[in-house]
Amino acid sequence: MRKRSSASRRLLVIAIVLALVAAACAPDDASEDTVEDGTTTTAADGATTTTGGESPDEETPLVVAMSSETPHMDRSLMGVNGAWDLMYHVIDPLVWFTADGFEPGLAESWEEVDVNTLRMHLREGVTFTDGAPFNAEGLQLYFERCLSEESRVCDASIPAITSTEVVDEYTLDIIHDPDAALINQVALYAHPLSPKQMEEDPESLKTNPIGTGAYVIESYEPSLNLRMTLREDLDQWWGLDIFGTPTIDTIELRFGLEQGVRLSAFQAGEVQYAQGIGPEDAATLPEDQVLELPGPELYYLRYDTIDPDSPASDLRIRQAIDLSIDKEALTQIWSGFGEVANSTMPSYTAEWVERGHTYDVAQAQALVEEAGMVGQEITFIYSPDYKDRMGPVAEALKAMIDQSGLSVTLISQDADTFRTHIRDLENGCDVLLGEMGCEPFGGGLGGSGRG
Repeated sequence: MRKRSSASRRLLVIAIVLALVAAACAPDDASEDTVEDGTTTTAADGATTTTGGESPDEETPLVVAMSSETPHMDRSLMGVNGAWDLMYHVIDPLVWFTADGFEPGLAESWEEVDVNTLRMHLREGVTFTDGAPFNAEGLQLYFERCLSEESRVCDASIPAITSTEVVDEYTLDIIHDPDAALINQVALYAHPLSPKQMEEDPESLKTNPIGTGAYVIESYEPSLNLRMTLREDLDQWWGLDIFGTPTIDTIELRFGLEQGVRLSAFQAGEVQYAQGIGPEDAATLPEDQVLELPGPELYYLRYDTIDPDSPASDLRIRQAIDLSIDKEALTQIWSGFGEVANSTMPSYTAEWVERGHTYDVAQAQALVEEAGMVGQEITFIYSPDYKDRMGPVAEALKAMIDQSGLSVTLISQDADTFRTHIRDLENGCDVLLGEMGCEPFGGGLGGSGRG
């Protein structure tokens, strides 16, 4: 397997943890039920159809209006996109990332053999929906694909992994650079695909990826819609004894709808869930129609510490920028749905530690003066097309950082160009405003037990 070294990245989290908003419509006489994992759902007593937003029965599709588009479905290439959350129903993760920490998925257990080796003990008797067995050799093939030059997953999301070694049929060693967050990254981004499909028809991964989950893809139109149905051999699904039998036969995702269209479709009862409703619109809906999930939309600054000529390579400038940012004021961009974060992981993450942040413009000005950079231009890349609120965040940050004596020049890019800069550490800018989002509880909507 190809060896790969990881580049260190300095991230200053100026982050706002934004509650993801999903809508679950119910009439006035709705009753509230809580399932075993603590997830609260609202549905009308005896509701059997989607009319008026009521919960569907087993034969009626659960329709979800998504906020982003999905150009293809190959998770080993695409990184995160609109179908990421709900693909947990098709492709099971190695490790579940839950509110209580990490739980076994396709890996029954794991251990750190040494600082460079994470050993995964795999679940036995699991098969992909095409009949291929799940084992260490197949998992190694998956990681080889993720480590390939064409993949975006390991380079962007699990950068510490360098190779893998098969120990036995159901044991795989992940060789990595030291990284305390590795298991977090594996839980969020390692979702094994069928080795048979990867070897025989890898192109089909873009339209019909095959996993070990309870659902399979019935149809897919790129950037338009996706339908998932229960696998025919559901009795062979390894998760039955753990999560129970799924109660929804079909899930339909509709992609790329503007927020106003998503909201209107939800209010008209055409969809049961609308992803990414903005804080202002969410505040106008009845409380029992808004589901706030503690999944982060987290903003951070990445500095150019590689180029010695970049002002950001000076520690005093990075400290000055940090001191000049009023994080509490930034939360107002989310109309009360945001909160200050002080690391790249949200507060419900296992082993999370509270860290403070100092807002002190006078101290920032002193550091800029000490560095001899009063009036120094700072190039700052962002994309208003990448996330709805990235534009307002960038404008607010410019105003704050300018108070330190530095002079921020905002460079706006389209989303596609911006994505290439996210992956390119030597992108010619002093500061990049990035955003990370994830579904921390390992699931989306419907019957896999991770609602």
